[in-house]
Amino acid sequence: MSHATIHSQNVGRGTGVIKWIVNTYRKSEAAVVVQNLLEEQGKNGMAAGIRNYNPAEIANALVESVFRARMDYFNGHYGYRPHKIVFAAAALAHGISNAKSSPPPLGPLYSQLLFSLTAILSHLERDGQLYRFNSIDATLIKFAVGILEDASNAASSSPLGKQLAEAGLMGLG
Repeated sequence: MSHATIHSQNVGRGTGVIKWIVNTYRKSEAAVVVQNLLEEQGKNGMAAGIRNYNPAEIANALVESVFRARMDYFNGHYGYRPHKIVFAAAALAHGISNAKSSPPPLGPLYSQLLFSLTAILSHLERDGQLYRFNSIDATLIKFAVGILEDASNAASSSPLGKQLAEAGLMGLG
């Protein structure tokens, strides 16, 4: 084997290690955002009755799940990586889209995931101009908003949602 061949193989391995480190770091950042939101809800009593409620474990599982589902969006394949807040929103949205049919711990956490996603999207609506988002961020925000709209529409069309609307307690379009 020539020196150039050995060198190119080592560069490829080095690049793979660096990419793994960056991916791990970015996943950790997003998981911390999700974890903080879930912990805040736990402090407010919203996780009462959920057995083995572990926000760190749930956050890591959500982030890993969305990363694996659309690795190309998160690993820099398109030249950009999403901001940690957008990554967290995508993880929550992905979790919401899977939560109703999921076994614990995601199934019982549906409301907490919705509240957390709503908090992130509200923050982005209010302060989004402070961030330098890229096209991947825009795509993932659109995905998260769509999931939240679907959940809202489902709630509005439920029997309870219709009763609340009739009582003037739920703003339906």
